[in-house]
Amino acid sequence: MRTALVSGAEARRLFVLAWPLVVAQLGWITLGLVDSLMLGRVSTQVLAAGVLGHTWSFSLLVFGRGTVFGLDPLVTQAHGAEDRHAFDRALAHGAVLAALLAMPITALHLVAAPVLTWLGQPEALVPFASEYAAVVGLSVLPTLLELVLRQGLQARERMMPSMWVALVGNVLNVPLNLVLIWGAGSWDGLGAIGAAWATTAVRIAMFLAILVFAHQDARALLRGLVQVRWARLRAVAALSTPIGLQQALEVGGFSLATIIVGWQGEDAVAAHTVALNLSATAFMVPLGISGAAATRVGNLIGAGQPWTTAAGTALLVGAGVMLGSATVFLTVPELLAGFWLGEAPEVLALAGRLLSVAAAFSVFDGCQVVGFGVLRGAGDTLLPTLANLVAFYALGLPLGAVLAGPLGWGAVGVWLGLTVGLATVAVLLVLRIRVVAGRGGLRRHVG
Repeated sequence: MRTALVSGAEARRLFVLAWPLVVAQLGWITLGLVDSLMLGRVSTQVLAAGVLGHTWSFSLLVFGRGTVFGLDPLVTQAHGAEDRHAFDRALAHGAVLAALLAMPITALHLVAAPVLTWLGQPEALVPFASEYAAVVGLSVLPTLLELVLRQGLQARERMMPSMWVALVGNVLNVPLNLVLIWGAGSWDGLGAIGAAWATTAVRIAMFLAILVFAHQDARALLRGLVQVRWARLRAVAALSTPIGLQQALEVGGFSLATIIVGWQGEDAVAAHTVALNLSATAFMVPLGISGAAATRVGNLIGAGQPWTTAAGTALLVGAGVMLGSATVFLTVPELLAGFWLGEAPEVLALAGRLLSVAAAFSVFDGCQVVGFGVLRGAGDTLLPTLANLVAFYALGLPLGAVLAGPLGWGAVGVWLGLTVGLATVAVLLVLRIRVVAGRGGLRRHVG
């Protein structure tokens, strides 16, 4: 008997799972926004240097975070199969993998200065940017371990802790920035570098907060460390590393797009930044749906139940919410951009054109991120990453560069190239889901 492609019951289940994750993702964006506002109060140069240091840090951390996301098929399928032993063992191996990844990622935070100099960044910004990155590097290990425990909770459909932890971070972030930058009472504070220490302190606090919700998992994880085996660790790494690469490739793709836009001048960069910020905010909704889809699909596969209806529903909902964002982008693009740009007519007009392109961009972006979540829950990680590599680096970015430069379309050409890349990824992932569904999903990778 054929299963339905979509279901109202699955949509309601998806909503319950997804909305706390959406709030949590918005909380992460808010943390970065507050840090930027605080640094901007010091000086424009400090803000630029801090953003540079944060960009270097994030570009390193995204690989580690993506790799930890690769635990999804192991923990979700183990929970669906009601195999607590396999669940605890997967968490233990994930924690060891996170600790191993944290060492080189932290070390790379310490070499920001020569790398940023080699990349031709402004000489005046490099000293503070490198100091900022070195301090934030201290938060890599607690951040990755917090994510391991969070993935364990989400695998059991406990999504609310992710939201509460993000809220804890936001509640602490403002006062910590104020005190560490400007001081309190007779203490003068640390100056601008206090923002980096605030970020590190917030991330450590978020790790401690997740321990409150996941204390049983943490104890089981510690007990499971004696059962860690290199063969299993390699198997976990083989499954999860492609997810880290996929996320790094995606972030790298948008970073390269920003560089290409930079060749078009300062106005193009300003318009691109505003349009990208608005798109990124809208993207948090399908990103939360993606995490919920990974959990739901993995649980169903682990329980030996049909999962295609859950996958189809998630894809439709992801595309639907981004269709709403696209409608807003098409209807009032310059009004949205005006909140950032104020009185800058030429830049405002360009940002409006980019947001019009973002209307198509958004729908495909929603499909592809949810598609990645579905396949992550099904345990299919390598081929989706290759699809990302081909679509962005062999098609979207080269096309955007040609449209922007030789054909003279400027920043709009870059965004059209990104749209083609995202559309290609979305189509390839939907086709891949059909293939994986045809063989019932990929079950239990680590015994």
